[in-house]
Amino acid sequence: MQVDAPLVSWILDDLTGWTQFVRLQNDVTLWLATWTGVTHGTVPSPFLFILYTSDFKHNSKSCHLKCSDDRYHGCIRGGRGGGGEDVETVQDYKYLGVHLNDKLDWTKNRDGVYKKDQSHLDFLQRLRSFSVCSMMSMFYQSVGAGCSTAVNDLVYIVDGSWSVGNTDFNKAKRWLVNITSRFDISSHYTQVGVVQYSDTPRLEIPLGMHQGESELIQTIESIPYLGGNTQTGRAIKYAVDHVFSSSQRAARVKNRIAVVVTDGKSQDDVVDASVEARAQGIIMFAVGVGSEITASELVSIANRPSSTYVLYAKDYTNINRIRDSMEQKLCEESVCPTRIPVASRDEKGFELIVGMNIQKKAQKIPGSLVSEAAYALSTSTDITEDTREIFPEGLPPSYVFVATLRLKGLSSMVTFDLWRVLSKDREMQAAVTLSGAENTITFTTTSTTDLEQRVVFRAGFQGLFDGRWHQVKLLVRPHQVTGFLDDQQIQEVTLEPVEPIYINGKTQVAKRRGGDATVPVEIQKLRLYCDPHQSERETACEIYSVDDERCPLNRTATVEEEEEEECNCVTGPPGPAGPPGPLGFVGEKGEKGGTGPPGSEANLDQFLEAAGVDRRDMSPCRKTRLGLGTKFGPGNLPLDRPTTGPAHHWTGPPLDRPTTGPAHHWTCPPVDRPTTGPAHHWTGPPMDRPTTGPF
Repeated sequence: MQVDAPLVSWILDDLTGWTQFVRLQNDVTLWLATWTGVTHGTVPSPFLFILYTSDFKHNSKSCHLKCSDDRYHGCIRGGRGGGGEDVETVQDYKYLGVHLNDKLDWTKNRDGVYKKDQSHLDFLQRLRSFSVCSMMSMFYQSVGAGCSTAVNDLVYIVDGSWSVGNTDFNKAKRWLVNITSRFDISSHYTQVGVVQYSDTPRLEIPLGMHQGESELIQTIESIPYLGGNTQTGRAIKYAVDHVFSSSQRAARVKNRIAVVVTDGKSQDDVVDASVEARAQGIIMFAVGVGSEITASELVSIANRPSSTYVLYAKDYTNINRIRDSMEQKLCEESVCPTRIPVASRDEKGFELIVGMNIQKKAQKIPGSLVSEAAYALSTSTDITEDTREIFPEGLPPSYVFVATLRLKGLSSMVTFDLWRVLSKDREMQAAVTLSGAENTITFTTTSTTDLEQRVVFRAGFQGLFDGRWHQVKLLVRPHQVTGFLDDQQIQEVTLEPVEPIYINGKTQVAKRRGGDATVPVEIQKLRLYCDPHQSERETACEIYSVDDERCPLNRTATVEEEEEEECNCVTGPPGPAGPPGPLGFVGEKGEKGGTGPPGSEANLDQFLEAAGVDRRDMSPCRKTRLGLGTKFGPGNLPLDRPTTGPAHHWTGPPLDRPTTGPAHHWTCPPVDRPTTGPAHHWTGPPMDRPTTGPF
């Protein structure tokens, strides 16, 4: 089998050659090597049931040694112990999965282990044929991502000195439980460790000891109060050297976080231990409770900036008031790995213009200020990226979405998603939708009861669609979202509970609602800040028209922006209607109309009366041509106009004649009149005549 000799020796000595003995008070039997076929620790030593020893076996074939947890039965003869009690003797017995017999024959155990290993090996081979690794990878990719599913090693370093007291220590434990409940406790996501310290640190919960939330919470609540002096620096060093270093998944853990909770000044130095912790990549939070704390010491412990990594509570009774802040900050560390340069500080968040490659794909144009660049997206610009590349750990529970943009032309009239996050199945998970037709903004997020939930801001955003630069800001919290336009609060709307997003889909910018067509839009800023307090610090000063006392005085507008400012174009009421315009060109000849309804004789009588003609004086021929009681033949069509030329102007009643072709045959005698010349103007009664030929 080409197995190394040392390995074979180890298998024989450690796995099979298991030395056993029996101790009775101060007496120890001879050692006996038993061939168990199982590793050490399977069955406690000495055996708790009948066991031959070489000593008894040598001296007596009928006397057996009986051991139990609490007493020794002595030599057993005839089914009775040394004290006369009845003792059952068996030849074979199974205890803790191990077969014991009176011959110390371990064949049954060896065969059982062999069969079980063969079964396991066969199972692993079958799993391999099913590509289980790929299946597991797909499974974890399909899990919603967020702070609860982040891969963290989180260690609480809790003050247990005399100044805390048992009552407040219990409140501190409850605070830890409340914060921990926000995370998914497992070997795949967050592992939690707890160190309590006073004079010396004590490891209460090792990292990875508990793989479930309920079990972890019970263990935290059962931690006994220690009492003693305050050696904070020593506790930090202990956590770095012995707790974080013991993690079984150090190679794949993404965040190592320590939270130090103390109520007073340390009696040893905290600087060196804290510097070493940060040097090893451990994120340090410091939570000070009560009035005896030293602010400078907390700042020395924590990461920078202290406004982010140092928290204060008035006392342990009020420590829950900073619970939400602590949860949010831990989540920020878990899901917001990047930083955005803002003024003199860096804010955790996502610079989407860079992350979505907008600066590479879109045309660069001047922004509202000379110092600001913007990017124009055209219909051919596709801003689509894998969500895993943009939000690798999902979205934080609270964040600030900020966009500075200009909507002109099509973008000011249609409905489109300025920013959206889609799942692999194209389900909407997060979106900011603008509608110029309705002058509204819609925010979409996940829901615990439905596929999604939408809230619509219906008032106050009309100015966004006027073709000028504006800033849209949405402050998103777990239970509400607040809308701002140019840093002015417009409306606050309640949200239902949300779920983490899936990161196996796409993130897109400026897409038609329900499709993938890009809407032309100009974008100057597109960011997502993880700290909700950034909403208070974020201004709209990058827009020249915004008048804010926090804006610098040396802002310089672009030429286009200055022209808009000088115009002072305020939209007023509609002006008066202008005069009628000139007549347009003659249109094309319309289609032939349908046959009209037959006229009435009453209308004809009125016509004849107006022409001074008495129906009674009319000849039968003329009556026929006028349709009075006789249908026309194909050659007798009524005519009420001249056929050609300006001379065919008749002032009398209409005449009847065929218009063209061989049907110019009249059944009544023709009337003589000139056919040509300017005298074809008749003032007398209407006459009937042919259109061509001699008189």
